[in-house]
Amino acid sequence: MSSVPAEYVEYVVTRIVGSADEVTVTETDEAGELTIEVDVPAEDRGRVIGRGGRVIRSLRVIARASAGRHDRTMRLDIIEPERD
Repeated sequence: MSSVPAEYVEYVVTRIVGSADEVTVTETDEAGELTIEVDVPAEDRGRVIGRGGRVIRSLRVIARASAGRHDRTMRLDIIEPERD
């Protein structure tokens, strides 16, 4: 991981989940847009999303501001498990 927004997201998410070792943050850069994907265990997903989506919304705002300081656009996604 090399971008500042991705490092920020990883820092915050690992501190709010119960099992920080199981958090995976990946980033891809396609057509000038940085995409950050966060994979957390199912039991911690609610903590990352927050009540009414407040936590994830705040993470997105701060990460976008950080990306904007580096003249980039970004998207932050939480990876959902595949359903059978």
